[in-house]
Amino acid sequence: MKKAVLLSLLFVTTMSVSGFSSAFGLAEALKQPTFKNKKDADKANEVTEVKKSSEVKALEAAITDWTNAFNNKDVAAMMSIYDKDSVYASPNLQIIKGVESIQAWYEAYFSEMDGTLTYEQESITEKGGVGTVILNFYITPNNSDTAVKVFKGRTMLVFKKKFLGDWLLLSHMAHTTH
Repeated sequence: MKKAVLLSLLFVTTMSVSGFSSAFGLAEALKQPTFKNKKDADKANEVTEVKKSSEVKALEAAITDWTNAFNNKDVAAMMSIYDKDSVYASPNLQIIKGVESIQAWYEAYFSEMDGTLTYEQESITEKGGVGTVILNFYITPNNSDTAVKVFKGRTMLVFKKKFLGDWLLLSHMAHTTH
C-alpha cells in the first residue's frame, strides 16, 4: 500500500512539475521488469519471432518488386515504385532528382551493367505512413563462374504511403564499396 501511495504521489508531482510527457515516461519505466541477473535479462530480450505488420509486409513486397524489375532491367516497372519527386543519391554521383531523371540514369546504367542483384535486409521500420529500409546489397556478375558477390554496398530506402494505396519510394541513398 505504501509503495502505491508513494508512486501515485511521485506521479502527480512529476505531472505538475515536468508535464505529461515526463510523467508518462516515468510510468513506462515503472512497468519495466527487473531481473535478478544478466542471464535472465538477456533471455527476456531474445526475440524468437517478430510479428510483421501488414505495412511492413507491403514494404517488403515493394522491395521484392523493385529487385525483380532491376534484375529484369525493366526500368518502367522500377519507376512505378518511385514517387514522382524521388531523390537518388550515391557517393559517386550528384543527387538525381525526379523520377524522369532517375529513369534516364537507370537506362544508361543498365546499358553497361550485367549482373544479378541480391540483398540482405538489415532494418525495416514503418510509422505514420513513412517506411525506412536499410539493405546490404550485392551484384554478382552474370558471366561469373562462381557465386562470389564482387560488388556490394548498403542502401537506405525511404518510402511514403499513398492514401489508401501502395508504398512509393521517396528517397534512395546508396553507399557502395568497390
